[in-house]
Amino acid sequence: MHRPAASSPVELPDSPDRVRRLAKSLSRLYPGRFLRSYVYWKIRTDPLYPAVTRSLADAQNQPLVDLGCGAGLFPFYLKSQHYLGPIHGLDIDDQKIIAARTIATHHWPDIDFQTSDFATWNPAPHQGHVTLLDVLQYLPPELQHDLLSRAATCITAPNHRLIIRNGLSDPSWRARITHSTDHFARWIRWMPNSPLSHPTRESLEAPLRAAGLHLIFTPLWGKTPFNNYLITAHRPN
Repeated sequence: MHRPAASSPVELPDSPDRVRRLAKSLSRLYPGRFLRSYVYWKIRTDPLYPAVTRSLADAQNQPLVDLGCGAGLFPFYLKSQHYLGPIHGLDIDDQKIIAARTIATHHWPDIDFQTSDFATWNPAPHQGHVTLLDVLQYLPPELQHDLLSRAATCITAPNHRLIIRNGLSDPSWRARITHSTDHFARWIRWMPNSPLSHPTRESLEAPLRAAGLHLIFTPLWGKTPFNNYLITAHRPN
């Protein structure tokens, strides 16, 4: 895979064949059958990355911090779609960060990855986009609130976006399946910890509205049984 030209616009896969080719291309970057299979089917079946990329398309040259980046798949997806801004990925799992760095060194050396605990993340140097994709449930409620408040300080311009994808806690059958699946991810050692507390809509709204951000909640179930929502926050003009 070659690095995209800096002047190219964001492009999204718009056909099953293009999605399949992208899934094959990105999965081949990873070592081991398990990781390659995970990447391939996530790209094929999860609507997350196209949805987030669309949300960023009008400000693709802005810096982005991906909190809970794992093995770097979302940053690599963005760069494969010609995202122009610098990307900084943080995750507590050192082994995943090592895997992400190895891939970035050979394909996108402008992506920076660091092992970091969210509790000590300092948002002060960053102004731009922030993404929190499927990670809040692994934090206790008080840290979720604190992290959202800190992330909101990075959204300093109307074209900056704070984007969250998470399973929400509510009485639905989807929420029960989401909770069980997150525990299964710990059991197979894909995630280093078991989920602690799935956020509610109200717990997400409170710190972000207090920070003056406007929120949009969009169901992002796709073809999955999970209670996933895409939450996009921005600062009004």
